[in-house]
Amino acid sequence: MADESFLCRPASGTQNMNSADFLDVDKIASKINETKNALVFEDVEVAIAEIKSRAKKGDTVLIMSNGSFQGIYQKILKALAS
Repeated sequence: MADESFLCRPASGTQNMNSADFLDVDKIASKINETKNALVFEDVEVAIAEIKSRAKKGDTVLIMSNGSFQGIYQKILKALAS
């Protein structure tokens, strides 16, 4: 029951899958938006900036990925610490 969800589209060329096999991020966001707020991003750096601008002390930020997600783990820690 997240207050907000931030979804990034899979980066082309980073998966050993056809793009037709990717999750439909817009469909997922549309379903979330029925009850909560979901935003879709093309770029991880833009998503990090948006999370940084919205996160408040005491918030929990959960990152779910099947890989390094362009280094988001360390990038988000650095962004939130500054």
